[in-house]
Amino acid sequence: MAERKRRTEMKFLFDSLRNQIPASHGSKSSKWEILSKASDYIKSLEANCKANSAAQGQLGQVVQDLDVIRRENESLRAENHRLFQEMNAYRDARHANMVQQPPMPQHYPAPTTSMSVDPSSRSLPPPNNVAHASSMQGVQYTDGVR
Repeated sequence: MAERKRRTEMKFLFDSLRNQIPASHGSKSSKWEILSKASDYIKSLEANCKANSAAQGQLGQVVQDLDVIRRENESLRAENHRLFQEMNAYRDARHANMVQQPPMPQHYPAPTTSMSVDPSSRSLPPPNNVAHASSMQGVQYTDGVR
């Protein structure tokens, strides 16, 4: 009677183990196949666990790097905002200076009388060789003034 109970319990445990193994749901397998598949499945779970641990370590490093990058980004945004404000202040100051006509600096010469000659009183010197000049030819002047 005790042996029958032990065999029934063993059968129940092997069936439970077989149902826990993903590759053998519902299939009839020998005890040796069930134990081999269970062993392989446990090894694959251990490998996955190691891979997950390594991935978590990498994720922790990536999170730290992301934190550093976020702080740098915030710093650059603040600097960008400050420079933008400086640029606007400079532009506003420049615009205000352009509206008010500043006096002419001292280093510019005063206009001379030769620069303020009436344009209608100017005339060109007489051309040389006018007899042979056509409308498309250049004209040569005698005193070098053009």
